[in-house]
Amino acid sequence: MHFKVLFPSLYLGAHDLAGKDVVLTIRNVVVEELKTERGSERKPTLYFVETQARAEKANTEEKRMVMNKTNAKTIAAMYGPETNDWKGKRITLF
Repeated sequence: MHFKVLFPSLYLGAHDLAGKDVVLTIRNVVVEELKTERGSERKPTLYFVETQARAEKANTEEKRMVMNKTNAKTIAAMYGPETNDWKGKRITLF
């Protein structure tokens, strides 16, 4: 077990993937205010169909993924620059 699993987070990390490729369906793209070491920042965040279902089943809060520019550019190259068009599209996290 990865030690980070001992410290639950709302955000997906590599340790959540357990060394496997995971295919997820984009449910929504939201710009959220996140607390950082420098105060707070607005960051684009992806929500997924599968993480919502898992959270509902476990009665926990949904995991989400904070995007960086590289993630956003990669998804935009696949599905276009309009984030509304990403809903329902599948991506593989690895």
